[in-house]
Parts: sequence; structure tokens; C-alpha cells
Amino acid sequence: MNAKLEAIRAHEAIWRTLHAPVVEVLREFCEQGMLKERDYFVVEDDLGWDIVEIELVFSPLWPRIARSFQLLLADFSHWRITMQVMRKYADDILIFSGYSEPELTKLGRTDPFIDRC
Repeated sequence: MNAKLEAIRAHEAIWRTLHAPVVEVLREFCEQGMLKERDYFVVEDDLGWDIVEIELVFSPLWPRIARSFQLLLADFSHWRITMQVMRKYADDILIFSGYSEPELTKLGRTDPFIDRC
């Protein structure tokens, strides 16, 4: 097998290792009645970056959710879980607020929380 294909498969394996627990964390918040399934979206595609991406409707819970994600990153120091916090949704369509700079909050193992809302 060529080295590039091996690297792609290794990356995908790590992405899957992180993606499944991210989804589970959000499902646990739903089971506890703190979130609804339509309050978040986990990007289902591995785009080749060392990132798992989440979109979340603004909630006072997002710092607690972020802390849960930080624990998942303990063994993956160069990986990130990004959360784009949205203001609201209407019916089944998410409405994003305008922004002048990337409003993704990157969280690493020890990164401080960055609140750009």
C-alpha cells in the first residue's frame, strides 16, 4: 500500500475515533432533556483536517458541552473539535448570524474558552 493511502486511512481512523464520542456526548445531553436533536449538527464528513466540526444553537450549555469535548481530546493533542454557535433556528432551517471573522471556537486539551458570541 502506498504511503499516502496509509496516511489517509490512519487519519480517517482517528477522525472516526473522535466523531462517535462527540455524537454520543450530544445524545446524552438530549437524553437528559437539556438539548433537542435539532439544536445541533455534527458534520459527517472527514475533510482531511484534524478537526471534528459541530454546529450548535446558542445555549447556556455550550461551555459544559465544550468541556466534555476537551476530555475526548486528551489523547489527540493536535486534533480540535470546533463549535460554531448559532443564534437561532426557524422551523427546520438553521439561520446563521452574519460575522466578519471565523466564529469557530477551537478547543484543545488545555485551550481557554473563547467566547465570540
